Amino acid sequence: MLKIKKRYLAILLLLVAFITTGCFNQETNNAKVDSEQNTKVTKEKKVKKSNIINIGFIGPLSGKTEIYGKQIQKILDYSLEKINKESKGKQFNIIYEDGKCTDIDATNAFQKLTEQDNVKFIIGGVCPNETLAITPMSAANEILVITPASSNGNIDGASPFVYSLSYKDDIIGKTLAREMSKYKTIGIISEQTDFNTKVQKDLVNAIEQYPDTQVVGRETFPKGVAEVKESLLRLKGSGPEAILLNPDAGVTAENLIKQLSEMEDWSGYKLFSTSVYKQGEALKEFQELTNGLIMVDMPKIQNKDLLSIKKEIEKDKGSLDGVGDYYTASTLDTINILTSLILELGENSTKVKNALSSRNFQGYISDNINFKNSSFPEIVGTIYEVKNGEIEEKK
Repeated sequence: MLKIKKRYLAILLLLVAFITTGCFNQETNNAKVDSEQNTKVTKEKKVKKSNIINIGFIGPLSGKTEIYGKQIQKILDYSLEKINKESKGKQFNIIYEDGKCTDIDATNAFQKLTEQDNVKFIIGGVCPNETLAITPMSAANEILVITPASSNGNIDGASPFVYSLSYKDDIIGKTLAREMSKYKTIGIISEQTDFNTKVQKDLVNAIEQYPDTQVVGRETFPKGVAEVKESLLRLKGSGPEAILLNPDAGVTAENLIKQLSEMEDWSGYKLFSTSVYKQGEALKEFQELTNGLIMVDMPKIQNKDLLSIKKEIEKDKGSLDGVGDYYTASTLDTINILTSLILELGENSTKVKNALSSRNFQGYISDNINFKNSSFPEIVGTIYEVKNGEIEEKK
């Protein structure tokens, strides 16, 4: 009987040992599977993370000028969705920072993007002082900066790593100089506003490139002054063949034309102006005097596809009235050119910068965008001619 009990006890011990060993092995196998799965997930996350290319953005996203930064953000978000769908493998992500249209906030945003987020490419600033503030740091850190909107001429050549797809702010003066250089002597009458003073300054500087043309007379009058006949008489006495009428829009622009019409022997002069006479009735009221008047305005986008794309963006993201056609086009060109070069050349900012500064690109602002001679593309103002009181674009 004792032997039988011992035999049962031995069998029971063996059974317990078998079950225990089996459970241990199962737990060990499960642990191995869990470990392998965790390793696989970690690797997949690393692969996915390595496929993401971050691009920084600096622009006003709060405050009085936030409309510009937020509307440019709409364009970038819309474009990036399409770019990421079409690109194989690599995906782009934009990290937005509020530059608040100030140099201090733009500097802080640059440092955060480059030191914490490790970006090599920045779109911005939107305001000129944002872009000018980060320009020295771009060169020192080899961060490529492309702004779709900053027009300040001081950006030009300030850093080999900063480029603008805006037109340059001297474009009105330069385009006027090119058109007025067809005459040997020119005169200028300007109202004393910031805009008009800059137009005159840019014209005088640009006309130096044309040695056969001289500025023989310059007259200015205080902002809002209605009586300018004495200034006109002095200007006439200087003997110009062509005259720039450079008043502010509104009442002073109308008064200037009216007083010209009242003066005797005021004929035989080629008249030029800015877009101020697009408003009001002066062109129709004084057709004889204004017939043939040449007006220079900001660049006009000629690309036929832009309006349909702009409508798509507005339908999807909301209004773009603040940035208008030109800066919609320049923002699209900025993100398209930058992402295409990164996909081709990788995240080496120097290689991308070298390609940007040496190649020609087709875009919405122009069929021939290049930065071979300037940090800005070669964009000219739009020229109009007045015919029988009507404004026609001059081809």
